[in-house]
Amino acid sequence: KKTKTPTWVNHPRRMMLHYQQIKNEIAKTKERVVFQVIGGNWGLACNSLHFIDLCSFLTGEIVEEIDLNWLDKIIHKSKRENYIEFTGSVKGRMKDNSSFIITSFDEEISDITISISSSSQRWIIQEGRAQKNIYLAKNNNFNEEVTIIKTAFQSTLTTKIVTDLFELGNCDLPTYEEAFVSHVPFIKEALNKYIEITGIETNTCPIT
Repeated sequence: KKTKTPTWVNHPRRMMLHYQQIKNEIAKTKERVVFQVIGGNWGLACNSLHFIDLCSFLTGEIVEEIDLNWLDKIIHKSKRENYIEFTGSVKGRMKDNSSFIITSFDEEISDITISISSSSQRWIIQEGRAQKNIYLAKNNNFNEEVTIIKTAFQSTLTTKIVTDLFELGNCDLPTYEEAFVSHVPFIKEALNKYIEITGIETNTCPIT
């Protein structure tokens, strides 16, 4: 604010076409959403905020509540030295009562499945090796429509971000102000859970 520097946070799923299309469909109906993420040992501590931000993007709402009481009572070593990881579930609620539950099973690493559900529409997105989107809608008797998706690499996304910033002065990433409202409560809850599990009194949350 002091230097009037515009700032964005790198939550790149907002830039992906299939999520932008889903956001538009949700906006048409204005129905609240149940958002779920499931995978195995994919880095819940350092990656949950990417999905919380995606839920915020899809619903157009800010986070009202984050609950880490569903985490496993165990601390895992991160792939980065001196940092930790969690397994279990992160739950929460958006301001419009849309909800999210984000789960990382304590098992071998496995691909992530995202489900986004409202009363009239469902999307099941498979990220990783089998990249596809399964769409079910009330107006089609919930018969599935399957489309192949392609998750862009960061190198491709960075090119678009830089181009948009230089040519338009803006980009599809969340601003610092938008990201702040989910980052701060998540980090506070993660720190409390870390202290509870380890018994270590600290004001530093050792997640990346």
